[in-house]
Amino acid sequence: MGKGKLAKALARERSNAKELKKKEEAARRKVEAEKQKRAKNQAMQKRPPLIPFKIDDKALLVGEGDFSFACSILKNNLIKKITATCLDTEAEVKEKYPNSAPDNLSWLAENGAEVLFEIDGTKLHSTKPFNSELGTFDSIIFNFPHCGNSIKDQHRNILQHQKLMVAFFESARKLIKPRGGRIVVTLFEGEPYISWNIKKLAQTKALKTLISNEFKWNAFPGYSHRLTAKEGNTSKPQASRPSRIYIFSNKDDPTEWTSKRQPKTNVGTDSDSNDDL
Repeated sequence: MGKGKLAKALARERSNAKELKKKEEAARRKVEAEKQKRAKNQAMQKRPPLIPFKIDDKALLVGEGDFSFACSILKNNLIKKITATCLDTEAEVKEKYPNSAPDNLSWLAENGAEVLFEIDGTKLHSTKPFNSELGTFDSIIFNFPHCGNSIKDQHRNILQHQKLMVAFFESARKLIKPRGGRIVVTLFEGEPYISWNIKKLAQTKALKTLISNEFKWNAFPGYSHRLTAKEGNTSKPQASRPSRIYIFSNKDDPTEWTSKRQPKTNVGTDSDSNDDL
């Protein structure tokens, strides 16, 4: 073999060796990343669930669907007393969710829970009886807010929900205690919810993020997320859909998030402030 051909053959061999080394390194990194991901998931599963309210809270639930969340937190002794509300009339609720709402509402009535219909979550501060209870609530909870319509244009869809949340924050802020009061919002992860920029929306209404963490479905036995417009579940089983709890407080409130169910510090949050906005 001539010198030129030998040199080319050696160059190809070195090139192939480098390429093989790159592929082996990429494969190693992939295995390591998957290992770290599994470890993180296992660690998250071991964390105690974030219960976004205290057992003695004066709590207001906004935008209830079939009222299964209200039943869940009372039946499982997560809270002693609530006021549960929805935008629909009682007849509309029972018509939308005929297989669950009537039983849930009956149980709530039998157990002394306050249930109010035709309550607009964006006008709480000007609606009876809440207009006489300004600044008195420990927690206001809005799980999986949605306008209930299907706008295919993604930009318009996001914009209408941003407007909904800004109006809700503006109103709810007037009902929570200036110190220690909290607003809780639960959202699915992924799009379009990420694009709502929920933390930034809260900031526009003088609120700050106290803590955010995974929403663990098994922490609320009996709770079934329902579609806003009709009875039915989302396209995927709810337990398989990653979801997140956000807890907000007044911007100038120095009160830290604490709970009897969780330690005061190092509660295992992925984010406990506005820093990652």
